[in-house]
Amino acid sequence: MPGLLVTLRCRGLALAVLAFALAACGRPDDRVLGGGPVLESAAAYDGRPIVPVPFAATAGRHYVARLQQVDADAELALLDGTRLLARVAGPARGLGAEYLSFIVPEDRELRFEIRAVSPPGRSAGYSLQVHALPDDVPADVVAAFERWTRAAAVAEPHPDADRVLADLRAVESVWDVRDPALAADVRLQIAAVEYWQRDDWGAAVDAAERAAADYGRARDAVAGADADVLAALA
Repeated sequence: MPGLLVTLRCRGLALAVLAFALAACGRPDDRVLGGGPVLESAAAYDGRPIVPVPFAATAGRHYVARLQQVDADAELALLDGTRLLARVAGPARGLGAEYLSFIVPEDRELRFEIRAVSPPGRSAGYSLQVHALPDDVPADVVAAFERWTRAAAVAEPHPDADRVLADLRAVESVWDVRDPALAADVRLQIAAVEYWQRDDWGAAVDAAERAAADYGRARDAVAGADADVLAALA
């Protein structure tokens, strides 16, 4: 296993260099978020610990923001002026993506902040996409995004692992039948909870390997390497 771990770590580092190009192209097999983003932003940190991204939100629209991390662990925050509306940081640390679901009651000029957890290196960056869900989106999709956001919400220093895992498993059951790319993202987070918070290495390996297989079907090479790394760590 140590040799495999070194190999996968090197593979993940090499793929991170290509992450901007791959992330900017989107993931072609997304079914739930396949309608095209209403906002796209991708850049390097260039030494900045926080990168602001303005966003004009329309009243009553249900939005889902997806932050692809590139060679850096990051939080995604949503602000209205100086007021913090939401902040997420999933359990997979610098691996995979962060998701934030939200609705505003009136038209607002909001701001996303991509916040590096530690000083970002020269290769560190991000890719942010914001999608507007259609008006006729199924109720289980809305509930899944809301529960996913709750699972990653930064509201307490030590969130209950069992509650987080229950939320992620519920989300997984929806994406299993609707979208393999989203299923892969949530499975990577499940693997992280099992590994870092619950010390269940067998469950972590199973979730990470299933995520890697789903990423292969969704043609997401970078995130697939992240899943491989987590499986090797476990």
